[in-house]
Amino acid sequence: MATAGQPRDSRLARRGRAINKIAYSPRPGTGDTNDISAYWDGALLVTLGGSNFGSDHDWNVYSFDVVGGAGASSRLSFSATGISDSYGGSLDAVSLTTPAVPEPETYALMLAGLGAMAFVARRRKA
Repeated sequence: MATAGQPRDSRLARRGRAINKIAYSPRPGTGDTNDISAYWDGALLVTLGGSNFGSDHDWNVYSFDVVGGAGASSRLSFSATGISDSYGGSLDAVSLTTPAVPEPETYALMLAGLGAMAFVARRRKA
């Protein structure tokens, strides 16, 4: 469990654009003391907070577009920023997905196929 100001982080080997998803719920039976901040490479993405006077979690999913740094890895970190009363919010289903990027061999195969089609089309004309 994180207390106020203590970061929990993961180093992620990602470059380029990625989609970060976070499920957040204020802790059940608490007032507005549940803030959690999310950071990407040290820059604040969002501060999540709220009250939950019920007896069950009230999950909400948040999604952010992020861009990986120039280095080999980027850092996603979380910090409890609410009142230090041992009643932090809850995080779940933290995910980072990157769009598929074709391998160079895929481009080479595509170009070879286009070249073969052009060759056949030209040959039919002659």
